[in-house]
Amino acid sequence: MNSQFAFLLPLYPIMATLFGSKKQSIIIGMGLLIAIILCTALGKFFVDLTGEAYNQTKSISRGFWLAMSVLVSTYFGLFFQNRYRALTNELEQLAQQDPLTSLLNRRGFDIKLKASLAAAKRQHAVLSILLIDIDFFKSINDRYGHDIGDTCLKYVADCLKHHIRQTDVLARFGGEEFILLLPDTSHKAAFTLAEKLRHVVSDLNLDELDQPLTVTIGIASTQLPHQHIDDIIKAADLALYQGKMNGRNRSELATDLSND
Repeated sequence: MNSQFAFLLPLYPIMATLFGSKKQSIIIGMGLLIAIILCTALGKFFVDLTGEAYNQTKSISRGFWLAMSVLVSTYFGLFFQNRYRALTNELEQLAQQDPLTSLLNRRGFDIKLKASLAAAKRQHAVLSILLIDIDFFKSINDRYGHDIGDTCLKYVADCLKHHIRQTDVLARFGGEEFILLLPDTSHKAAFTLAEKLRHVVSDLNLDELDQPLTVTIGIASTQLPHQHIDDIIKAADLALYQGKMNGRNRSELATDLSND
């Protein structure tokens, strides 16, 4: 309490926060406060390392300010840790987000996909994948410019996002392509949703374009764990390609997977 080393005590809660956890910081901070209060109250029974005669007023004053320092350092440590975690979470979210459409990017989709796959395998549930591609997107960029192309991507992303369930996972898959994961969704239900999405996109009224904006959708589903997720995505991609060959602006079912 009265030694020259007392100023080190407030550092312990901060060090506990930096190298330990919030719980450890609180435990150490409370432990120090209790020890300071006891030492202040029972100071006359301890040897003063400074060699000075016991002075109750001085001991109470030192104990008070030392306790306040420990409280402040504990609060600062907890505040720092909370702020650090918030910033870390924000950076992780940004790393998983497509900056243009605010949808998940490939990395974010893969993370969500792992969780959905684990649940589907436990339940032996049906899982469906939709690959959605904007038709003639290159010609839109060439004719109207990339700014208008970006606007179209945003419009389509918002449109898709507002017509799916909260449990569905939508991401930008690259370029003008989006991917939609539908947990616990059969082949027929996935096709019904694909047709709904295709129609709501074609109903978009974009002042920037003098041509309709349409999408082609490839659909594949399977009951896990009998098929690997890469096979489902590949099948959806093949269905999308077939839809393009069949005239675009259509939903195409994959036929090379065992479906429900």
